[in-house]
Amino acid sequence: MMLKLKTYQESTLEALGNYLRRVRALGSADTAFYEATKRPYHEAPEAGGIPYVCLRVPTGGGKT
Repeated sequence: MMLKLKTYQESTLEALGNYLRRVRALGSADTAFYEATKRPYHEAPEAGGIPYVCLRVPTGGGKT
């Protein structure tokens, strides 16, 4: 049985997909991140230029 994602979860995954497509198109994680967020991109140590993001998405379970 597949779980049905909440709208905000689907939106988050869509935003991540859009970001990764822009990284590929631009060849720059930094530029794509700034374009999407208007915030500076900080490369993860030892990542070797691989795009690194952390998504914090509530599960929607109602508990905090």
